[in-house]
Amino acid sequence: MKPPLIVSIRNFYNLKAKSIMTKAVFYHAGCAVCVAAEQMVAEAIDSNKYNLEIVHFGEASERIAEAEEAGVKSVPALVLDGNTFHINYGASMEDVKKLVV
Repeated sequence: MKPPLIVSIRNFYNLKAKSIMTKAVFYHAGCAVCVAAEQMVAEAIDSNKYNLEIVHFGEASERIAEAEEAGVKSVPALVLDGNTFHINYGASMEDVKKLVV
């Protein structure tokens, strides 16, 4: 029989591991394509598994470099578990930089 303290610590770590959520970041520039995709992504992402952050470059242009570093080439884009997914096509990152700078 295992000591109760060890069992309690294992249970604590198992519960903690289950409660850790993965970060998801949705980047967009505010165009009609982006806004429609934002609404769909926000509804589709499982909020029990992912902590979704919406980044609108018109309001947070300082995050452009971060998005490019994550592999975003155009918007709208979703970065999920370190993987970048380009959704439809609203604008290239080059066009975004011209608009917000």
